[in-house]
Amino acid sequence: MTIEELKSLLTKANECYDNGNYDEAETLAVELLAELEKIGESGDTVTASQRDTTHCEALITLSAGNWKRGDLETALSSARAALDLAEEKNITGDTYAKALGNIGNVYLLLSDYPQALTYHQKALAINEEIGSKNGIAKISAA
Repeated sequence: MTIEELKSLLTKANECYDNGNYDEAETLAVELLAELEKIGESGDTVTASQRDTTHCEALITLSAGNWKRGDLETALSSARAALDLAEEKNITGDTYAKALGNIGNVYLLLSDYPQALTYHQKALAINEEIGSKNGIAKISAA
């Protein structure tokens, strides 16, 4: 798959999530992760940076769908995997802020308010730094 096809698959997964179809979003995110694994193994022309960012965003989508369905342990696991990947591969900006925000959302649902606040504050700081009004609004609404 080309990077455009991978991004299209991610877009479809996010559209399903936005429409409340969390099962389909999960199916597409898992399919995307499998395709990314194949690319990683085959040395396709997709650049490492694009692949890593798309991988991180697929984990974020997977996490968000899981916490919306109430599977908080799986959501936290996927969100932590996204954050770990972002930190390992130096993925910054919006994607990094989303990973932090997802962890904050899960902790909020787990009623671990100090942890939720910590992650939301980190996400908010990044969104303010990059000037993402949408990101600021999402964190502020959490």
